[in-house]
Amino acid sequence: MLTEGGELIIFIVEKTAIMGMEVGEGSVEEVIANGKPAVFINGMWNGEGEWESDSGAKRLMWYQDNWRYNIQTFNQEITLEELLKIAESIE
Repeated sequence: MLTEGGELIIFIVEKTAIMGMEVGEGSVEEVIANGKPAVFINGMWNGEGEWESDSGAKRLMWYQDNWRYNIQTFNQEITLEELLKIAESIE
């Protein structure tokens, strides 16, 4: 599913609190990941404190049972659909 040179990071951590984060305007899309409400975030903050939606940074986050799942990539070729397929493969 990853393209040559693609990097994918998956974090699974115990849910201790609802995580909030500041992101650029219009960069969040509500989706369903592995049957749960999730958010897809497109972009990241650069060194000057500006949001770059074309940076290639993408993140899919959701809560399931007592865990927070976070799939992140910096590869522009990886799509939301591919991230959702990866989420569906996590049990």
